[in-house]
Amino acid sequence: MLITIESLFILIIFILPGFILASVYNRNISRSNPTDSKLVIESIGFSTFNHLISYFYTAKIYAYYYTGTLFDKYIHYFALWILLVVFLLPIFFGWFFSKIVEAEQLQNFFERIGLSIASRTNQAWNYFFQQESGVWVIIYLKSGVKVGGIFGQKSFASLSPNPKDIYLEKAYKIKGENTFDNPLGDNVGT
Repeated sequence: MLITIESLFILIIFILPGFILASVYNRNISRSNPTDSKLVIESIGFSTFNHLISYFYTAKIYAYYYTGTLFDKYIHYFALWILLVVFLLPIFFGWFFSKIVEAEQLQNFFERIGLSIASRTNQAWNYFFQQESGVWVIIYLKSGVKVGGIFGQKSFASLSPNPKDIYLEKAYKIKGENTFDNPLGDNVGT
């Protein structure tokens, strides 16, 4: 039983905070799913950073655990530690780091070290459709039919690793040389 508790404790300390931090940090970036080993290494790296920031609190919890008093006398400190260090701090740091890496003013710097939004996004499709501005698009269907429309705030495009799928908030027939004609259907999207 003791080995199971120690294993759970180690998992909480070294994997979970980093996994949460990485998940929040990468939430707006479409990338291929990392391999299991890369996910574990990334989680341990982010967890290490998280614990360096919260070292004094984590060291205190470890000292209570080592002396055998953590679950007897200091369970409330442990519960607070789990809430703060394992969940809230990684969420905050993931959000904070993603805001820094996504800052428009810093993209040239991050491009040089491979952390820009464009270099972290694995396909041009994903990068283009993550932009917030609306655009007119012409879509070429496999059947040869062309559909035009507005890709705006109410539109949606699937990101990899999913198959390419798109929803336009307004769609139009295309005539001649890519000229927009009549709206398709009741025009609540296509």
